[in-house]
Amino acid sequence: MKSFIFGDWKLTAAPECGGNLASLYWKNHKITRSFDTVEEWVSPRACYGFPILFPPNRIEDGKFKLNGVEYSLPINETARNNHIHGIPMERCWELGNITENSITMDWSYTPDDPCYSGYPFDCTFSVTYTFLEKEMIQTLSIRNTGKLTMPCALGYHSAFVAPEKAFVTGTGKRLLTIAENRFLPDGSEEEWCHGFAPNSWFAPKAVTEYGLFRTENKPLALLDYGNGLIVEYQPDKKFTWWLLWRPVNDPSYICTEPMNIPVNCHNYSPAALPLLAPGETAVFRSVLRIKESENRSKKIVCNHIASFFI
Repeated sequence: MKSFIFGDWKLTAAPECGGNLASLYWKNHKITRSFDTVEEWVSPRACYGFPILFPPNRIEDGKFKLNGVEYSLPINETARNNHIHGIPMERCWELGNITENSITMDWSYTPDDPCYSGYPFDCTFSVTYTFLEKEMIQTLSIRNTGKLTMPCALGYHSAFVAPEKAFVTGTGKRLLTIAENRFLPDGSEEEWCHGFAPNSWFAPKAVTEYGLFRTENKPLALLDYGNGLIVEYQPDKKFTWWLLWRPVNDPSYICTEPMNIPVNCHNYSPAALPLLAPGETAVFRSVLRIKESENRSKKIVCNHIASFFI
């Protein structure tokens, strides 16, 4: 782990913890759920900083078929017999290029990985965090270095300190999960309830149930901390789904999880699975902006909602 200061930004990079940021501050404002040492990076490990999920969320029984071939990932959610949150989040990355306002972390997936026999897709990852005056730009590139066309399902388990109120864009209803408490969608939908619905302000500390829903290529979250600070989180437009979550017994943080597939897409809707051909590179660019002003939340929302529905 290594700490950096770029202008008003202060952060700790944790390449050994999945290429994640262990902490992120703007001035004296703590933005993400943080850990101070590698030993504090404990279960659930996805609930700190900006974990890279590849593939994101759950795969039923850890298995799926692609072009007639069955692949498998380990069952690491044993209570529900699912694979959850993919491979790179748990791996040790390397701290790469450092400039006057950016850091890069890199990781390669090769036959040496213990998951490779069931998921044989050689690839390299590189994530760069660039810091401007009031912006943090996260650029992630994934390159297929193997001989097989590979699934390119990606998400972030972005874990923010819970604001006083928040606003998340979205469309449609939320997807209902199947029985037996496996947290896998069955394709049906249900109305919003429990104090949350997209496109309206809600209090994260008071809401314990959210859901999986569509973004229609326009994901945006606004986090109002009530002290003149609004954080605007705009994931890449390739992320067409949100999953919002927080633990029932801990209102101190909320995870706004953008994904480019719905949960269990590998099995439920394999035709919609993004693919990456040998030699190709996919790039995902997400931005976090600081809106430092009082009584701006209504104006910010109006401007973004106008563009959202155009």
